Amino acid sequence: VAVFSVVVTVAFATILVWFWKHPMIKSGQREWLLLICIGAIIAELSQLFTFAAPWAMMCTTREFLLSIGSSVMLTAMIAKLWRLKRIMSATTASMKGIKNKELAIYVAGRNALLVVFLIAGAMFSPYHVESILRYTDNGDP
Repeated sequence: VAVFSVVVTVAFATILVWFWKHPMIKSGQREWLLLICIGAIIAELSQLFTFAAPWAMMCTTREFLLSIGSSVMLTAMIAKLWRLKRIMSATTASMKGIKNKELAIYVAGRNALLVVFLIAGAMFSPYHVESILRYTDNGDP
């Protein structure tokens, strides 16, 4: 199922890039749509570690991929919604162009903060040490 969902998401991303200049894709904020596809691929890759042989960093790797992929998708969707809110609430006299650069700074900052929290959590997590001991101990006291 995980491989199928990755293939479907890559197919949608390919279609998105193929029709990059189409007016409907352009109006859908194509950079953010592509970022949503990339986040989905990262989150779906975490499911591949469900069937892997157990190793010390497997749980942490799954957590990292799922958290980062979900965060990338969520921040891209929030950026799209925030941009639409600004467009809808602006009057025609005060209408300014909304740059993707402002939104990209928000997305990069939020995802960087998440990575810092994930690394700190992995460094100080008692489960990390327990999983290493469980797979290297061979059951001897």
